[in-house]
Amino acid sequence: MRTSIESWSSEVETHAVRQEETLSKIAREHLISFAEILKANPQIEDPDQIQIGQQISLPTEKETSSHIHNVKKGETLFGIAQEYGLSLPALLKANPQIKNPDLIRIGERINLSSAERDTEVSVHRVKEGETLFGIAGRHSIPISKILNANPEIKNPDLIRAGESIRIPEAVDAYTQGVKGKIAISGKTGRDHERFIQSIARYAQGTEETSGIPASVTIAQAIVESGWGRSALSKRNNLFGIKGEGSAGSISLNVYEYINGQRVKVNSQFRRYNTLSECFQDHARVVSESPRYREAMQWVDDPKRFVRELKRAGYATDPRYPDLIIGTMDRYNLYQYNKATLLAKEEGAGSSD
Repeated sequence: MRTSIESWSSEVETHAVRQEETLSKIAREHLISFAEILKANPQIEDPDQIQIGQQISLPTEKETSSHIHNVKKGETLFGIAQEYGLSLPALLKANPQIKNPDLIRIGERINLSSAERDTEVSVHRVKEGETLFGIAGRHSIPISKILNANPEIKNPDLIRAGESIRIPEAVDAYTQGVKGKIAISGKTGRDHERFIQSIARYAQGTEETSGIPASVTIAQAIVESGWGRSALSKRNNLFGIKGEGSAGSISLNVYEYINGQRVKVNSQFRRYNTLSECFQDHARVVSESPRYREAMQWVDDPKRFVRELKRAGYATDPRYPDLIIGTMDRYNLYQYNKATLLAKEEGAGSSD
């Protein structure tokens, strides 16, 4: 995000939401960061709830002079480098006045222009099932930065396994000896990583007993519980399963799509004594219901599995497959699947 750069003028164009579009999909399509779209649309209270035909403001920026960032309270030089998709060594080279990268002052002016020209790149080899959006998320840089570094990519939705993608070094520079922390990006990223780690073992456990890919289960828990912050999460229900649970039920008003319209309804949701009970119940509902029999034929293909779940009526939100698959891509949740872990073990064994 570049709203703190001095001498930049901002223009705005609009986009009318089309059927099954998500805010993140619109951001990718227009090469704008998700944060920039949210900032330009303060009227959007819930980024996961946008309507067909809704007008979304798309900020476009034109550079008018030098790039300067004024340091704000709590900022670090490493964080600033991540924010603009720059390498920390390049940022230090562009600001020789900074003798200690761990000591910057509020209001200090950071030069970005030279750093952008001097940014180094690394190479990422595309693996099967990866998307450019997922690769950008893993490296914590805007997708526009990747496209700028790879002008040969004409369609960001069409990349091939084995293809080499140049990645401007925004995070990897830390591994070259600069102090700081790398997770996903910033405090929110660290919170997300902790949440994933806290539930991964439950998802892997139910994959063993039901066959449902751990990547899908983790992504569903993330999306349906809002990273464990929903009211239902406090009752150990991360999946919004309705009915009576091991600890009874709770009545809540929620939004659902009925005949294509988003309406608020009151429903009874299951309560559980433990998260383990919740994950086991979720796996039982999906794997044993005749309704999801077709989905269970695709446990070796997580993306197809999700689409078949939606087709069978698992969720009323038309964007559900995009939300789940986008989450699996962004956080590389496929790494928790049994097949991936077995492949790693076999690879390690063959190298001995």
